Amino acid sequence: MFLRLEAVWNGLKILIVFVACTAMFYYGILFVMAEYQGDHRFDEPEGNAIKVFESDVSQQPSFQERLWHFWQRGE
Repeated sequence: MFLRLEAVWNGLKILIVFVACTAMFYYGILFVMAEYQGDHRFDEPEGNAIKVFESDVSQQPSFQERLWHFWQRGE
């Protein structure tokens, strides 16, 4: 009888630890989602930001130049 009660107590401890870890993980994910919810990643930069890409139609490379660039650098 004592062995059966000890097994139940060990199982209950494991269940409590599992539920506590699951709750911490769940609320951690909610916290991370709330942190990034208001983050507008694709807004135009403000202040002294530098433009990374500027399209100039007069200097567009030809298809052959783009293909050669791809073969050389794999980009």
